[in-house]
Parts: sequence; C-alpha cells; structure tokens
Amino acid sequence: MTASLSADSTSTTEIAASVAPAPVHVFPLVRAQTASPELGPLLSEQERIFRRRFGRNVASAISTLREALNNDNLDGWLASGPEGDGYALVVPTVATDVLAALWVDSGQYELARTLVSHVQKIAIERGRRLEAQDLGFGEDPLSPILRAQSCASFRRLYLTGPTRHGSRPVAPSWCSFRTFRAGDLVAAASLSVRAFEGVADVRFAASYRSLGGAVERLAVTVDGNSFGPFEPQGSPVAIDAAGRMLGFAVVTRIDSSVAHLAEIVVDPELRGRGLGSLLLTRVLSMARCRGLSEITLCVTADNHRALALYERKGFRLSRSFEAHVIEPGNNGTADGHNLPGDPGWKSSGPYKNEPFQ
Repeated sequence: MTASLSADSTSTTEIAASVAPAPVHVFPLVRAQTASPELGPLLSEQERIFRRRFGRNVASAISTLREALNNDNLDGWLASGPEGDGYALVVPTVATDVLAALWVDSGQYELARTLVSHVQKIAIERGRRLEAQDLGFGEDPLSPILRAQSCASFRRLYLTGPTRHGSRPVAPSWCSFRTFRAGDLVAAASLSVRAFEGVADVRFAASYRSLGGAVERLAVTVDGNSFGPFEPQGSPVAIDAAGRMLGFAVVTRIDSSVAHLAEIVVDPELRGRGLGSLLLTRVLSMARCRGLSEITLCVTADNHRALALYERKGFRLSRSFEAHVIEPGNNGTADGHNLPGDPGWKSSGPYKNEPFQ
C-alpha cells in the first residue's frame, strides 16, 4: 500500500480525538509482538486471503514484513477494539513514508479509519509525505477512507500475461543484452529517474523523483524480497558498445510458475526504436525458459505507450486499484512536484474497472 496525508486547520490533537473512539486503542508494535496473539493471526489471515484473492503465495512478502519489523526498519501500530484487531506498517524511505500494510479484521471499517488517522497524525507531526496503494484492489477499506481525506487518487492496473509470447530476440546492431548485476543498481536508478520524468508515476511515488529514492526502491526489490525472490537471470539489461546502460528490466518470482515484472525502463532518448518491446520479449522468453508460465505487472492507467506494448504481448487486465497521495502542509493542493497542466491534488473519486485499451 501507499498514501500521502497533509495537515489542515485542525490540530493533530483534535484529529486524534475526533477519529479515535475511546474503545479503540492504538499502540506501537515492538519486536516481541511480531508473533503476538494479536498480530500473528492477522498476518496469517492476510496471507490466506491474498492467496485466495490473487492465487499467489505471499508468504515471502509476509515474512519480509515480519523481518523488517524485527529489525526496526519500519514503524508499526496495532489497533485493538471490542470487535477485533488491526495493524498498520509504515516504511520510512529517503523520499517519503510508505504505508506498506494495513489490515483489520473483516468488516472493521472504523478500526481501519482509526489506524489511517493515526498514521496521518504521525505524518503531519513529522512533516512527511505519506503514500499508499490499495493492495486489496478496492475490496479493503483503505480507498474510501483515503478518498474521504480529499487526497489525490490514481488508477493503477494489475495485468497478467502468458510467457509464450516471448522469443529470444535478435539484438540490433546498436545494443546487446546481458543479465542484471549487483553493480547495476546506481546506473539503473539514474536511468529510471530520467525515464520517469513527466510520467504520472512521479505524482504518487516520490521514489521516481530522485536518485536516492530510486536506488532505495530498486534495492528493496533486488535485496528485500518484497515482491518475491529477485531473478537476476531473468532480468535483462541492454547496453551499448561502450557498456552504457540503455534499458533494463527487474523480474522477481512470486510463485512456482509465476514471475512479476517489477520494473522495465528504457532510456528516454531511445523511445520509439523498439527497445522496450525487445526487453519485454526477452523477459518473457527468459521466464519461459526457467519454467514460468505467467507473468504479472502493475502499470498506471494513463501510461498509454506502455499499455499498448503490454496488450500486444498478450497481457490482460486482472484487477484495477488506486494509488493515493497528499503532500504535507498543502491540504492536497498542487506543489512544486506537480507536472505541468496538473489541475492539483484533488480526489478523482472511485474508478470503473473498464478494460485497458
């Protein structure tokens, strides 16, 4: 998940008093509580429901959350009320705070609202931007709660595609391919920042705006196991004759037969020359050769160039969900990071799940 929340004329004390009913208690999570009677069953329930909902094994992601909490790499809060329990986990990054997980017992909307409001209060006090993506894809209470905060909402698409459309492409004369290496992280992050300049993703994910944020984002995927184990042998890098990186793809394995394309980037100076298609074809081919039959990815709905490529390669819409953000201190209105022509950080409301074009 990800979100961004801002201060308004109401003080944080008033916010806490107005949204945290007396029967609901919110307190920080500490190491000893990762296997507590409250948190342990919630993590197990989240894993069970996500596997049923998406047909995927998310045990590695849950394990990563436990490990990060135990290593003090994220902030956690547990909410306990008369009707059930819930938790929120926030990852402080270079660029922003990321609401990594929000989970409550079934039907406990007020419990979820209390947790979100508590996270909002902490973000206000820190002066930090907070980002959240509704990983429940509209079935969890996060999106309506954040819409009520008048935050910006961006439609994201979860696509799935078969690997059979991949073949080992012949590299053009101006580039060659190799696999992703440990030393590629900074070059890949630098290329990513340039490639995403002016793209909608920078509006809801601050990690696309700076080199430090991009390095951290890629490191989480490559080293953090948050999207399943990284697959270096399935992650191609395009280089020129001098070894300069022209494009790359980062792929993980989220199940025994399913890969996830976490990121695919092409040098903006080379757009229109077919490098994105070559990289994606190579990703599909490498996945198929390793026994993977399906690949998933997430893309912003108004990234029409990428959507056209994915559709040509056989990807189809599985679900849509929302990314949310409000910058601190501006009540969700436009700031210096907005793109030209952006009408401002106003909530766009719920989206329809129409197929992508």
